[in-house]
Amino acid sequence: MKTLVSTSLLLFLSLTLFAQKGQYHKERYKKIQKKKIEFLKKELQLTDQEKAVFMPTYLEYEKQRSALHQKRHQLMRKYDKNSLNLSDKECLVIADQMVEIEVSLAQLGKEYHEKFKTQLPPVKIVLFYKAEHKFKIKMLKSMKKRHKKGFDD
Repeated sequence: MKTLVSTSLLLFLSLTLFAQKGQYHKERYKKIQKKKIEFLKKELQLTDQEKAVFMPTYLEYEKQRSALHQKRHQLMRKYDKNSLNLSDKECLVIADQMVEIEVSLAQLGKEYHEKFKTQLPPVKIVLFYKAEHKFKIKMLKSMKKRHKKGFDD
């Protein structure tokens, strides 16, 4: 009985910690997305009219892109968890799926590029791509600074 209670308590605590970790990552993602949107608005110097038209489209694009990134992350985790037990055939399936995700990301980028062309002047489209890259570099530098030891190994 004592073992059952101990095991149940351990399982409950593990699940609670796992849920909290997931919630932490969701909150962190939301915070980063909010910063990114503010950064893009500032960098692009969008007019009120441009914001009204472009931002909903951008948020839709970002949501779809995020879903593809999540799918890729799940595939990588699947591989990491099972890498020693996967056959060559299974590895090729995972690799093919990863390439398909990359192709989907490129197709999504092209699809939304066409939409952006109807919503923003050409110079702001180029600024948008530059700003996205700039934000990514800024975030990577911030992460590197926070976890410097891990990057130096």
